[in-house]
Amino acid sequence: MPRLSPAVYRRRRIAAVIVLLLLVAIVWGIVAGIVALVRAAGNSAPSSAPAAGPTASATPSAPSSASAAPSASGAEYPLCYDQFVQLEAKPDKEAYGPKDMPVFELKITNISSEACVVNVGTKVMDLSVLNGSQKVFSTTVCRKDAKDLYKNIQPGKSETARFTWNRGKSSGSCSATAAPADPGTYQLVGTLGKVSSAPKTFQLNAQ
Repeated sequence: MPRLSPAVYRRRRIAAVIVLLLLVAIVWGIVAGIVALVRAAGNSAPSSAPAAGPTASATPSAPSSASAAPSASGAEYPLCYDQFVQLEAKPDKEAYGPKDMPVFELKITNISSEACVVNVGTKVMDLSVLNGSQKVFSTTVCRKDAKDLYKNIQPGKSETARFTWNRGKSSGSCSATAAPADPGTYQLVGTLGKVSSAPKTFQLNAQ
């Protein structure tokens, strides 16, 4: 068998290397294609995690757990906490003559930073006249047909209730013929539920 020349061996080695490189390139191309397909499939698949919902708004100053009471306009707000209700009770004058009928005013203010509902009805409201520690008159004793009255009060705003006192004591009859309060110094205190105002002094003069 004739011996092949070195040139032939060289050509065969070069051809083998070329074939090997082609095989490596083909295998690499196949692998790269598979990887690309897998990545594309992964990117197009829908996420199993639920979309994030809107974040909760800041808790308002008023209690979010309180039930809302309807207003005349139909809007609903949370009930005011007692600490957000400020009361101011005052007579319309500092001193009254013997025939003057004192007019009492109870100012109810929402001191929170949010609108909320306050029951300003006669069922929870009281105006009392005190002589020292003795209660001379109370609208709670003399009231009739007491009712709830819910009001939406904006922050910093007020509702005002007024009552004309016939100067009669509520220890007996609340009619115009009730025993009149004696001349002297008295204190007016307003109450709304569990909230009370500071006492306000006024005078009933004998003449």
